[in-house]
Amino acid sequence: SGTGFNTLLTNVGEVENKGIETYIRATPIETSYGLSVFLQATYTLARNKVLSLSDQSDLLILPGGVGNARIVAKVGEPFPFLQVTEYKRTDEGQIIVDANTGYPSTDGSYNDAGTTAPPHIVGLTSTISFRGFKLSGTAEFRTGHYLYNSITTAFDFSGAGIRNTWYNRDRFVIPNSVYADPENDGAYIQNTNVTTTSGGADFWTDGSRNTGIGENFTHSAGFWKIREISLRYDFPVAWLGATKYIKGASLSVQGRNLFIWVPKTNLYTDPEYSANGADSNAVGFTNINLTPPARYIGGTISLTF
Repeated sequence: SGTGFNTLLTNVGEVENKGIETYIRATPIETSYGLSVFLQATYTLARNKVLSLSDQSDLLILPGGVGNARIVAKVGEPFPFLQVTEYKRTDEGQIIVDANTGYPSTDGSYNDAGTTAPPHIVGLTSTISFRGFKLSGTAEFRTGHYLYNSITTAFDFSGAGIRNTWYNRDRFVIPNSVYADPENDGAYIQNTNVTTTSGGADFWTDGSRNTGIGENFTHSAGFWKIREISLRYDFPVAWLGATKYIKGASLSVQGRNLFIWVPKTNLYTDPEYSANGADSNAVGFTNINLTPPARYIGGTISLTF
């Protein structure tokens, strides 16, 4: 503060990027009567790793995180990288619950979830042409990355989410859970009958049992998406012979962001949307303030003079 500055912008790390891009194109059909089919497939593999950060730390926490999830730069891991809080578990991965209440708990520490940038991208393009008509479409597949979805957190807290209904708001046994064996220190008993004290608001809105556990709202950010389909018709030049000024005309209809398929664990959102904005590299978060993804359908009339 003695210098008069309260912020410093600097490079604090070194990142190694590797990858490949490849494509294949083909025109399997091309006839003398005007039918043509063009196909293209592309594949991108993107790998990166943080090699070093500052001398003081091997972990840098980026702004924009929440209490149970954060985006970090971590030496030895891809960037950006998602860390979330998790339930206490055994070495075998089973959730440890209280033998009396049936409730799970967390120690609040962060655990690695994975990269939030897609390492695998597949693109598909197809164009079919026939006597002035042209039908085109593009699709894309992304996978290998993760998302923290706080839209789900908000719905759980309000009671409006699908997760709230999984057990009919009744008491339930936490799946894949165990509780401590009172007669054998360090041993656990498979939980088949100890239900949660509450299956309503006391469980679903509680931070230590549900909403504060980042793993509950973390899932694959993969998707298949039909990005665009268009149909265009170019009017024959002979049809325009009677006009003096119009040299060409076409009519087209387009649709963008038409369909998306996501894993069953993604209950609510398009994983391409980021709560931290397009100018932030802390991608991997969504929240309830984001507007729903829009589907666009329109038409175009083009005239050439």
